[in-house]
Amino acid sequence: MIKKIQNSLGISCIIGLGGVLVFILMTITLMNISRERRILTQRAEEMSHRLGNLILTAMHYPMLTGDQEVIQVQFDGYKKMKGIEIIHLLDHEGIIRRSTDPDLVGKRSLSPYASQAMQGKYVYGIEVRERSEDMVFTKATPILNEKNCYPCHGKKRRILGALKISLDWQSTIKAINIAKNQNIVLSISGLIIMGILTAIFLLRIVILPLQRLETGMRKVSQADFSQRIISKSKDEIGRLTQIFNKMAQDLMTLMQKERKKTEELNRSLSLLSATLESTADGILAVDRQGKIVSFNHRFVQMWNIPAEILESRDDEQALRFVLEQVKSPADFLNKVKSLYGQPQLSSLDVIEFKDGRVFERYSQPQRLSDEIIGRVWSFHDVTERVAAGRKWQEQNIFLNNIIESLTHPFYVIDTNDYTVKMANTAARQKEVAENFFCYKLTHKSDRPCTGPEHICPL
Repeated sequence: MIKKIQNSLGISCIIGLGGVLVFILMTITLMNISRERRILTQRAEEMSHRLGNLILTAMHYPMLTGDQEVIQVQFDGYKKMKGIEIIHLLDHEGIIRRSTDPDLVGKRSLSPYASQAMQGKYVYGIEVRERSEDMVFTKATPILNEKNCYPCHGKKRRILGALKISLDWQSTIKAINIAKNQNIVLSISGLIIMGILTAIFLLRIVILPLQRLETGMRKVSQADFSQRIISKSKDEIGRLTQIFNKMAQDLMTLMQKERKKTEELNRSLSLLSATLESTADGILAVDRQGKIVSFNHRFVQMWNIPAEILESRDDEQALRFVLEQVKSPADFLNKVKSLYGQPQLSSLDVIEFKDGRVFERYSQPQRLSDEIIGRVWSFHDVTERVAAGRKWQEQNIFLNNIIESLTHPFYVIDTNDYTVKMANTAARQKEVAENFFCYKLTHKSDRPCTGPEHICPL
């Protein structure tokens, strides 16, 4: 499964974009939740600040007159106000003197904010309500010693006490949770919608065109160059599709040209093979590495080379086999080695066999452009011609012996120019020589015989 996902560009893109979208939406959700929390905190801070100012202003006159009952009545009234959790008025020792919760009057405040306010700091924040587990937003304001307070409290103390106001934070937490849940729902809904739209977009714009390209390229790899992909887009995939179509067309054109060349080459090879097989000569072609490239059937008949040697294509094996058939194996082999060592040379010589056969051997280099790539050997059986030449020579010697044995002059005259072409010893003794004119010999004349007086017998 993992390998399939890794090998799929579409699934990888969807997962990657989905991860990006999740990250973006989570970031936005967290920012919205933080923003809601900050806004609610600022509201609580502003409310506690206004409420604190209001309470301090309301308490100012009763505190100057020492009318503590009025202050307690005010606190009882604050208890009924919505959103107020508890309000304490503390003396300089942190003892609760007035409170919206009468049970806490006379007890020491455990709030760290109250302790800080006793040091003259204006502090606020979220804490656990004293002697409870509820979360409250607390603001502690120090009550400074003023001139009007000197008659009762003297001048030594700078801080007379503190006013600690705790607002209900549970409702704020609920509002934050509601906002958080709303943001999460909106984010998940947006993620699903954007994921679907992104998947549809990728499917139509990227995945399907790439799948069509993959299918087309697979068919092209199987030599089906007729594949064409239709795409109307002008983006990178569209341009890639155009390149693929042009490539397929070029490959088809190239294949057609190569097929035509192959057919022409096959026809040429067929003609060459037919020509080689129709000739009376044995033909052998060997490359520069000593491998037999080609031969005709006549060559096999002339040399009687076994099929296993020809199948091996090893010229050395063929040479070792034919050496046993020739009269002069050393001369035969030296000539072959000499030509292999000088590939540019051509040669013509005669090979005599132990069984009386005689071959003419003609060899010339095989060239490809200006490069010599091998050597071609041609063997022509001249056994009958050599035998006929020897017989004619023997007959000619026999005839000459007969003519020479005659005691009277004998000569042969060419009727075309009246010259003596042949004369025996008896004729040469009478000063008859070859290329001597017969009319000079018989009539002592400087021109051929003419007229009734010298009728030419020829």
